[in-house]
Amino acid sequence: PIYGKADPDTAVYVCPHCGTEWDDYQRQTNIRNTCFDAYNRGDVNAGWTPTAKFTGKAGFMGLSELYVCMPGTSLADVVKEYLSAKAESEKGNQNLLIKFTNQKLGQSYEYKDDNATADELRAKAEDYQELVVPDGGLVLLMTVDVQRDRIAIVIRAYGEAQESWLVFFGEIWARNDINDINDPVWSELDRMVFGCYQHECGAFLRIDAMEIDTSDGVTQGATYSYVRSRQGKGVKIRAIKGATSADAPIVSLPRRIDLNATKTKADRFGLELWRVGTQLSKDALAGRLKLSGTGAGRMHFYESVRTDYFDQLTGEVKAPSRTQRGKMVWQQKSGTAIEAWDCECYLIHCAMVEKLHLKKKSWWEAKRAALIQVDMLGDQSPDDLITSIDHRPSIDTDTAYESGAELLQESKPEALQQPKPTPKKQGLSLKELGRMMNG
Repeated sequence: PIYGKADPDTAVYVCPHCGTEWDDYQRQTNIRNTCFDAYNRGDVNAGWTPTAKFTGKAGFMGLSELYVCMPGTSLADVVKEYLSAKAESEKGNQNLLIKFTNQKLGQSYEYKDDNATADELRAKAEDYQELVVPDGGLVLLMTVDVQRDRIAIVIRAYGEAQESWLVFFGEIWARNDINDINDPVWSELDRMVFGCYQHECGAFLRIDAMEIDTSDGVTQGATYSYVRSRQGKGVKIRAIKGATSADAPIVSLPRRIDLNATKTKADRFGLELWRVGTQLSKDALAGRLKLSGTGAGRMHFYESVRTDYFDQLTGEVKAPSRTQRGKMVWQQKSGTAIEAWDCECYLIHCAMVEKLHLKKKSWWEAKRAALIQVDMLGDQSPDDLITSIDHRPSIDTDTAYESGAELLQESKPEALQQPKPTPKKQGLSLKELGRMMNG
């Protein structure tokens, strides 16, 4: 059953250059003859060619067991071990396949898939400005991934049929402690959440909804406090957490919080906690990253985005689970950062909660018409226009809200003061414009 229809005893070696087939006897005979003939001609290396300077100890890089002529290393043995390792891999146990790749093939193991590579994504980057919303973007969404010393942020502008444009990716570092709600990292995040963004048409957009990951138990106190104290401020801010089940839907109803309960931190802070089906969300994200051109589901990126953004987007691979037999799950590659990948995954959830996938063409047309109309009536930029990000903010810098101290009162989070209202644009009212047009 492990070998299926394969018969390991019939294995042959096929020359990659001429296609000639060698059975196991021919393989070993040719290897021995090559080495002995070279040695007899005076070659002390017996036909082996050094590729690096000798430092007292010889080693072989990428040398597979096909070159070995000792007992127990026949082609049949190699094939049997491979098929056994592959069978275990399909059950979720990668150990034998890793061992086979490292020891038998002399290669480093890496699970392969057909997802887009970092270089392929870089090649699709487009020439538009960071923090400026391209023409097709009409709805701004933001997601935040919280680390122990910083926060990672992705802002995307969505248009019809879930086509989207990256507006910003970057990180803001805590000055002292991410768990201190008075740390300027939170006031700089406020500036981005409640600020205004230039649209390519000349109008201005604000963030419609923001989701922040609260799954890290170490930082939950700060993230829960942030979400709770900024409700009803004009931006829909949601606390999210990845679902544990690999089959969890991307969106499910948030857990209703009993304000009198004290079972969890979320209960104590009086929050609604949204569970994100991260496995299915990542499936959808990986599928969209493979698309090119314009149209439904396409994702666009600006050329000047931080250089590691595309590496982070490819920092996970879908491989057999070690704990859930028979299931393929997304797993982080060793030594890779994936904050951008996580934020983009959360954006799939955020867009679905906003029901952007259900909006009809007429809704998007009305959205664009309203944006253009507002632009016609205004003639100056708002005071809170976001043109740059302070990645290492100080409480004394101009990038923080003037009322930042009040915004971040730890002792009285319920007394949170709303940021200063955006000044209304100077321009004609609709009534005045109508009177002018009608004479």
